[in-house]
Amino acid sequence: MSRVAPRFPGSRWRRQESTLLAAAVAVLGNLLLQTYLAPFLHDLSGVTPATLGLLLVLTGVAGIAGARVGGTLVDRWGAEAAFTTAAVVFAAATAGLALCGALRPAALALVVPLLVIWAAAAWAVSPAVQTRVLALAGPEHGPQALALTSSAVYVGASLGGALGGRLLASYGPGALPVAAACCAPAALLLFATAGRRRTADASAAGASTA
Repeated sequence: MSRVAPRFPGSRWRRQESTLLAAAVAVLGNLLLQTYLAPFLHDLSGVTPATLGLLLVLTGVAGIAGARVGGTLVDRWGAEAAFTTAAVVFAAATAGLALCGALRPAALALVVPLLVIWAAAAWAVSPAVQTRVLALAGPEHGPQALALTSSAVYVGASLGGALGGRLLASYGPGALPVAAACCAPAALLLFATAGRRRTADASAAGASTA
C-alpha cells in the first residue's frame, strides 16, 4: 500500500486507509467464523456433514442477497449509513449465535435464521466499501483503488482464518462468534473515521475558499 500512497492527495489517502482497514476488519470478523463454521455448528447443534452442505448453500444465497441489499441501501442512504446498518445487523446476528451456545444443543429452527442474517449482513458491507473507495479515488484512480480493496479483503480473510484457528484451539468453538461480533464495532469506527475526515477536509476547503 505504501507504494501507491503518493498517488493520492494526503487527506484522501488517510481516508482511504481508514476505509480499507474497515474492510479488512469486517472481513476478518466474517471469515473468523465462516472458516470454522463446520466445527462451530457441530458443537452448537450437532450438525452433520450432509446438513452442513445445505446450510452452506443457504448462507451462500443469503450472502448474494445481502450484497444486493447493501447496494440498494447505498443508493438510498449513502455509504456510511449502509455500512452502519450492515455492521449493526452483523453484530446482532453473531451475538445471537453466541448466545445460542447456552442452549446447546440449540435447535436449528433458532440457529438457521440467525445464520442467514449473519451471512447476508457480512456481504452487505461490500457495496458501501467500494462506493466510498471509488468516491475518494476519483475516476483517475478508480481501478487502482478497487485493487487495494481486494487486497484488504484478502488480508482480512487471512487474518480471520488464522485468528479463528487460534481461538478454536485455545477456547473452543463458542469463542468464534464472540470474537466475530467484536469486530463489527471496530470496523464501524474505522469507516466512520474516514467519513469524519472527509467532512473535516470539506470544511477546511470551504474556509480557505471563503
